[in-house]
Amino acid sequence: MAWDVHKTSVMKSERLGAGTRPRRGSAMRRWLHSLAAGIVAAGWATASHADPVTIDPNTTQVEAYKGTNPVGFFSNSPYGSDWGPNVGGSGNGIYQTTAATFSWVGNTIDIKFTTGFSGVDSSYQSQYGVTIYAADIFIKSGGGTTLPGPGGFNYAIALGLDGPDGGLTAGLYSVTSELTSQDIWGSRTQFTYGGAFAPASSCTASGCTDYEASPTVLTGGTPVGGIGSTLVSYAPGVGGALGTLDVQLTVSDPSILQTVFGDGFDVFWGTGDCSNAPIWGDVTDFSDPPIPEPGSLALLASALLLWTALRRRRQYAVATYRPRRRISH
Repeated sequence: MAWDVHKTSVMKSERLGAGTRPRRGSAMRRWLHSLAAGIVAAGWATASHADPVTIDPNTTQVEAYKGTNPVGFFSNSPYGSDWGPNVGGSGNGIYQTTAATFSWVGNTIDIKFTTGFSGVDSSYQSQYGVTIYAADIFIKSGGGTTLPGPGGFNYAIALGLDGPDGGLTAGLYSVTSELTSQDIWGSRTQFTYGGAFAPASSCTASGCTDYEASPTVLTGGTPVGGIGSTLVSYAPGVGGALGTLDVQLTVSDPSILQTVFGDGFDVFWGTGDCSNAPIWGDVTDFSDPPIPEPGSLALLASALLLWTALRRRRQYAVATYRPRRRISH
């Protein structure tokens, strides 16, 4: 007698009973399945957070100061003559800021301010010996619906543009000391500037009751996660439109961003160190479920292709397998 064997690429040389699946290469298939699962896991691990969050500054009011005292500046303001949205400008003025948009991708927070301020204004230098620098970004982790209180911002992103004011090198810090716009501009009595800020909800026709001095320059702090890297760039607007001041904070460990931003946060930016057009808001929905970023999508696509190939190979092996038959002569 002899053995009649229908060979396939996945059959073992020993005799298999009818209905038994081919076993050759099963270890390789398990390894490839593990590899595909790893690719999927890696793809989701590098996911980004969902939709960007935008803060509207129209809910923030600023109190005009001259020297160390409030001064009637906003003659048409519904909140009293000291209070208004923007000291010394309107429309597309240099100190106008109309929005702040926050997005989170991997280990980078990207903040885009729609503003007329490029970061440094030296137009008063020749006449008064004064230069206006971009304010640092102050953050209260955990957020809330009330003002943080003096010194209540526990983190700050230093932009590194206000060194002459005593500001720190660009990066992320926990706050230990700060200067307000009053600290910097109180002695410059020839200027009117933004000395305090308030939520519009606390303002009435007689003025605003729930307010505090505007922090603008971080002068002391402890680096968080090795500070990270901060890139600051400005793209001017076209045709008289406001431009974009883009601040990108990148850290080595994304868990740092989760600690500072993940549970919601308050943010305050005075635009310039004079706080002429401050923007303040509470972000509560910055921990959206992760979505794949482009690099992750490529990894996921590779995993799907690999799984498809494995599935087709297995289906082919089962379809072409025939058990050995014993033939008698």
